[in-house]
Amino acid sequence: MGTAQASAAPAQTPHQATRADVAAPPGWVLRGKYWTRGGCTEAGQEGVQRHHWDEFPCANGNMRWILWTNR
Repeated sequence: MGTAQASAAPAQTPHQATRADVAAPPGWVLRGKYWTRGGCTEAGQEGVQRHHWDEFPCANGNMRWILWTNR
């Protein structure tokens, strides 16, 4: 599961959610769990830039950040 982080600073995106009670909408895909919010956000933004998905939230999953994507 994606735990590696690149050295580039993550871009800000309005697609982030940080509440622990955020549940993925039906049809969304769990992409990974990250130790830091920055790592999760960076991975999500990289997927958007590569056109793998359009939207993502990084949900606080109690000790890890969970990346969900819309495809």
